[in-house]
Amino acid sequence: MQGCGLAEGSLKTQRLRWRDRLSVKQARAAVIITLLIGLFFSFAQIAWDLHEERNLIDRTVNQVLSTLRESATQAAYGLDETLAARVVSGLFEYEPVYSATLRDNFGNVLAQQSRPQSSSGRSALTEMMFGNNQQYDVPLEIGESRDLVGHLVVRIDTDHC
Repeated sequence: MQGCGLAEGSLKTQRLRWRDRLSVKQARAAVIITLLIGLFFSFAQIAWDLHEERNLIDRTVNQVLSTLRESATQAAYGLDETLAARVVSGLFEYEPVYSATLRDNFGNVLAQQSRPQSSSGRSALTEMMFGNNQQYDVPLEIGESRDLVGHLVVRIDTDHC
């Protein structure tokens, strides 16, 4: 007896090919959707980690600079080149610093020091995300009225942070 009035030959032609089955289509869609969701969350995590790393570098450098801000302000206010030179040389104890300049509010250089940047072992992608270096410009202010007496400009190599 044949089911539903179909001939044996027509049953073979009625069978779906493997890739046309509903379960295969659903599995393919599930894999593609899972892959896309995974890629999205991976990129979101990378972006968040990059943001956090940049913030950590900024906080660290700002902490280092804040320890020298008072001395730098005194050097700029008193136009003391000896103290300015000590402040700038003190910055070079922090390895990422490769250039530092202490100026008074008239633009005169009180102290300046630099060293060559080390060659970077970074990939092009890492350099694109972080850059080679960053510059920090610290305004030096004094008194209640926050009068500007100078600037401390520091360049760091982010490869060493």
